[in-house]
Amino acid sequence: MLSRQDIEALWALGGEFQEVAAQEIVVQFERCYDLFFDYLAQPRGASLLRMPALARFPFLGEGFAPPEPFDPSRKYALFEGLHAAQYLFFACLDRWLEEDCERALQLWPRLRVEFPGIRADLEHHHPKFRESEPLPPNSPLRQLMVFVTGWCNLHCPYCFSNDIARREISEEDLERIFRWAKREGVESITPCGGEPLMYRFLPRFLAAVRESGMTTYFASNFTIDCSRLADFRSEVVRAVYLHLTDESLQNPQLRGAMMRNIELAKERKIELVARANITSTDSKSFEPWFEFLHQTGIPRLHVALTIPSLKATNAYVDLSRFEAYVPLIEGLVARADAERIALGFAKPLPLCLFSTGVAERLLQEGYGASLCNIYEDDYMHNICLSPEMNFTPCLGLSAPKIAFDEGLSWGQVGEKFRPEVERLLLAPLRESCADCYLYARRLCQGACLSYKSGKSHE
Repeated sequence: MLSRQDIEALWALGGEFQEVAAQEIVVQFERCYDLFFDYLAQPRGASLLRMPALARFPFLGEGFAPPEPFDPSRKYALFEGLHAAQYLFFACLDRWLEEDCERALQLWPRLRVEFPGIRADLEHHHPKFRESEPLPPNSPLRQLMVFVTGWCNLHCPYCFSNDIARREISEEDLERIFRWAKREGVESITPCGGEPLMYRFLPRFLAAVRESGMTTYFASNFTIDCSRLADFRSEVVRAVYLHLTDESLQNPQLRGAMMRNIELAKERKIELVARANITSTDSKSFEPWFEFLHQTGIPRLHVALTIPSLKATNAYVDLSRFEAYVPLIEGLVARADAERIALGFAKPLPLCLFSTGVAERLLQEGYGASLCNIYEDDYMHNICLSPEMNFTPCLGLSAPKIAFDEGLSWGQVGEKFRPEVERLLLAPLRESCADCYLYARRLCQGACLSYKSGKSHE
């Protein structure tokens, strides 16, 4: 542990030394809170302190809805330690504010911009600062996910696309989709499946991405040759989420095709992220994933418990079985840490199932284990378009359903989706949610909304 004098000296040196100082300031927040608030107001201070602060104090980040007002006298059965940490943060802020009101006025806009999770708390507890400058306008990333095909060359029993129509988007409809997306300011458009590499018009899809000035990424089993795709390059395709399946890892021909595509993606500087579905509670089940990561040099792994398909006919993990997977997931976190693999979660989990230490780790920026991003951009971050040309809210929700119409605006589609998405996000998953600090702060939605929509209980 560094002394306060050492921390100040490192900060004065600038560059990478400031990064070390920022980490230490947050670790020793109780002793160095004044440095935290002093440096936060500096031009580079916010960018250095924000991530360490969010890791230690998750309540600083935005949740899926406005949180319950912070009440220091309230006690929670679950995650009371984080509630106490919030009390500590505000107590230190109050002490700092008493020292110099002029200095506080400089800090206030920075707190509101960098830490959206406490905006309402700041205005409630410090009403004299309510007249601060308005927040800068939000620039949402509009993302459209198009199920271009329902066909796939593999037969994964757990696939949540198991029940989508075995058909594909026509070339004519594809032109209509891109015309609409460009008009509505879509920045990222993603081909989904099925297996997107089986889509007959994928070359035209990627060309349209380039011509419209958008970008794309896609998830794929990566067993179909990509060398035929002229626009398979980083200027168009930001990343490929490479699904690891038993079928592709164990079949020499399929694995060979994957390896050739991986080499091509690396040559063209396309980011690769491994993606795996957890289908077994056996700790040996993830050994092939790590072996593959080491063989290919892919540094990131995203995992998820398998969710219900449209008609819940796939081999998904029911809510009643979540607890059985906890030891496996905790072991996976430890293994990824030990081998320096960046681990993420593609679907949210109820964090109350885990030991406190692991749960708090899973809250850290980058894990994504407590929230999906559907709540962003006014509850319409992941608008999807099915092979039947119907809009739906996200990959896990099939309703409400709106027929594609070029006359509709993005906002009109979102307004149709918002009430149901917001209702499901706010619906408690378990009885214990009522006594959980994370739920009160809207930092844990419990599970993928496909569960909350009732598919797994019918």
